Amino acid sequence: MWPVGGKQGGEKMTLSISVLLAQSVFLLMISQHLKPPWPSLSSSNNLILVHENKSWDEALSFCRQHYGDLVSAPTKQVQRWVNRIAQNASTPHVWLGLNYSCKLHFWFWLDGTIVGMEEEARECGGKGAIQSGKEQSWVVLHETEKLNFICSKCGGD
Repeated sequence: MWPVGGKQGGEKMTLSISVLLAQSVFLLMISQHLKPPWPSLSSSNNLILVHENKSWDEALSFCRQHYGDLVSAPTKQVQRWVNRIAQNASTPHVWLGLNYSCKLHFWFWLDGTIVGMEEEARECGGKGAIQSGKEQSWVVLHETEKLNFICSKCGGD
């Protein structure tokens, strides 16, 4: 990358520009893998808790085949719906459409929204889930764990 800002802070600025460019390229790449049209979550009726135990990739494939996608919860409203629905799961955690980029070190929802989570995945292969009990913390689990999951339906109710 090219240096910006002279000697003082140039290295930091170069790194920042590198990260921003890499994130832009990454988002462009993942947008080709996202299943358009993205679900319009106008109500919690568009969310389906699937009581089958699947890995994150299996859950993603299932949701895309039968409904639309694994749920993205970029807003507080959708997060409240997800919390309520997850309470009915038969596994201690529930898969969501929350993914981690190991190369760029950031979280993103499958709808393309970048998430400001502080926690990095401890190893590549970490995916986002929510506890199904009363605490309902967001957790990072290895993608091979078999869990219930929440799909989002495309379109209306």
